[in-house]
Amino acid sequence: MVSHDEIKKMLENKRNDNKNVQNENKESDNDPIETSEKKDYGFLFCKRCNGYYKLQEGENIDDFESCECGEKLVYVDKIEEI
Repeated sequence: MVSHDEIKKMLENKRNDNKNVQNENKESDNDPIETSEKKDYGFLFCKRCNGYYKLQEGENIDDFESCECGEKLVYVDKIEEI
């Protein structure tokens, strides 16, 4: 069984990889990197292991194949929906 911490770590690594690519693209365009308020982009939830991940700007469910436990991730707008 995969722990919640392992799921969060895997998804955090994927998010950081995506941010690095986005930052490289912004820097290569000579555009200043924008800072914005933290917005809620929804959550991905695993019904099997009850793990969840908060989506960041520019991410969507199609960026993630499945949870580390193998279960399909479900999108919810608010954490309360879980």
